[in-house]
Amino acid sequence: MEKHSKTLLTIIIVLLALNLIVTFFGGSSNLNRAIRNLEATRDTIHQAIAGITKAQKQIDEINSHLQDLKKTAERSELQVRIINQQMQLKMERSRSTVDSLQKEIQKNLEKLGNL
Repeated sequence: MEKHSKTLLTIIIVLLALNLIVTFFGGSSNLNRAIRNLEATRDTIHQAIAGITKAQKQIDEINSHLQDLKKTAERSELQVRIINQQMQLKMERSRSTVDSLQKEIQKNLEKLGNL
């Protein structure tokens, strides 16, 4: 009986060793695949970050252009207002209205100079 026990124990040990080897080497390919997937994910994340950075720069440039456009619009609005007031001044006969328009023109010219 002892001989059969030793044989059975040897077979079990060999099967466990084979299972361990298959698990280790079979798991190794899964581990390598997982590593490749992680590397691909890392590359995708780096590309996404680069895309976000580029988009942020473009947004900053657009904001800068919009600020310039806003200043140009404000400048144009003041220039039109001044021209309109100067036309009214030429047409106005009342001295108090003339003085008031001249003050408004001066105030708008100062605003224009500050832009």
